[in-house]
Amino acid sequence: MNFLIVEGAAKRYPYDDFDAFSDISFTAQKGETVSLIFGAQGGKTSFAKILMGITQLSSGKIEMEGKSINQISQRDRNIAYITLPLLYTKKTVEKNIAFGLICRNYDKNTVKNLTQKALTEYALINSAKLKVASLSTYQQLCLAIARAFVRPVDVAIFDNIRGIDNQMDVIIDQRILQNQQEGITTLLLCDKKEQALGKIYKFNKVDY
Repeated sequence: MNFLIVEGAAKRYPYDDFDAFSDISFTAQKGETVSLIFGAQGGKTSFAKILMGITQLSSGKIEMEGKSINQISQRDRNIAYITLPLLYTKKTVEKNIAFGLICRNYDKNTVKNLTQKALTEYALINSAKLKVASLSTYQQLCLAIARAFVRPVDVAIFDNIRGIDNQMDVIIDQRILQNQQEGITTLLLCDKKEQALGKIYKFNKVDY
């Protein structure tokens, strides 16, 4: 059984006379890596926002584990979103990682322990008290991944960050492999085929 089913998904914002994206259809299983090639300015982030519950489809449907995604709260979707640049650049590394746990009402000791574990796992322990704005792009990516996976995740969305830098790709690919082992579905939102891994779908008449 497919974990994620998307059929005929389309989004048009009320202030536009064109679709942000349209006719998006694909399936993904638990632990599978799926690349969605939208092309430049093809609606990648708009699609991610719909999966996360920030906005709604204009038409089509999305199901997760056999249930309409509209029937699943944002919190219960357990979606991790990884992109650059990061938000909260004026906060410290440590506070960035802890933020999502605090929002989910984790107790103080659990927040502390999970944050320290993530800092250690992604070699950020010596940068814990630094402001995010002072980090290198590679360190910011490590932080983005640490923050995303500090809590349970069912779907991980990497928004147009693979295939840009070889060093960054190493840590991204390591995390994707770990996702496969842990049964986390990975969606790579891409501009072009060179960024893709796993099963590939292309939309918006993108030319390979």
